[in-house]
Order: sequence, then structure tokens, then C-alpha cells
Amino acid sequence: MSTILVTGAGGGLGSNVVRAAVGRGHAVRALVRDPEKAKLPEGVTAIRGDALDVDAMRRAAEGCAAVFHLANVVIGKDWIPVTARLLDAAIAACASSGARLVFPANVWVFGRGVPGRLIDETAPHAACSKMGRARVAKENAIRAAKIRWTMIRLPEFYGHTSRR
Repeated sequence: MSTILVTGAGGGLGSNVVRAAVGRGHAVRALVRDPEKAKLPEGVTAIRGDALDVDAMRRAAEGCAAVFHLANVVIGKDWIPVTARLLDAAIAACASSGARLVFPANVWVFGRGVPGRLIDETAPHAACSKMGRARVAKENAIRAAKIRWTMIRLPEFYGHTSRR
């Protein structure tokens, strides 16, 4: 199996991806700020670092087949610039290592939609909020990067691991 790097491994989405990847036999690296506090499954390699640090991201991604970029911050006034920097670091790590970027896209990019009309990947981006427009910018940055990538379109996050 392949080696993958997961950022945001301690979060709701990241922790589930880590468990699923380990269960499928992948070698998993988790970039975490504090390995002693990280509650990672047995067999996961904790790498001390900050996902905003491009050099740390590059080192952590070396030799990986994929980087699951799941690091996020609490939504607030700094969400847009900080998450843009997080994505830039992940893109740089993938560009230098050759790893595929796996990114959790969502439905915000499509805007309000029309009742009764289904939306798929061919629907135009029609974001109607600041958050939606920021998501469009992130997706455009990924598409423009000279890397291999996969976006997994998710609805809004919910469940017992959601922080809001």
C-alpha cells in the first residue's frame, strides 16, 4: 500500500480519514503540532510541524503518494487568509514531492441553487457568500497548480466530530 500524509489528522474529518486509511493498510503520516497530545491510532507516524510551514509540509510529504489536506481553522475573521495559506503550503508540498493533493471541496461554490434542480460538477460556480467565493478561489488555485489533485465534494460537515 502507499504512504499518505494527513494534515488536520486530529479533526473530525481528518481523524476519520486516518482510521480508514490505516484500516486499508496504508502507511499514514500525520502532521501535528504536538505529537504527545495527538490521539492517533497505533501505527500512524506523528510528524511534529505546522501545516502553515511550507518547509515542514515539504519534508512531511516527501515519499508520499498523496497529501490529504484536511487542516482547517475555526471560522472567523482570519478563516479566509489562513486557509488560503494552508492550501498554498499543501500545494507547494505536492509540487515538490509529486504527491497527489486530496482536497475536501464542498457545495458552497454553487450558491443557493434552484429548488428541484440537481447540481453536479458541470454546474457553474455561483457562490453567493464570502465563504463560498473563498472556496471557489481555493478550487481555482488547485486547478491552476501544476500538481495531480482530487477534490471530493462534500456537503457541510456535521456529526459528533463537528466543532460547530
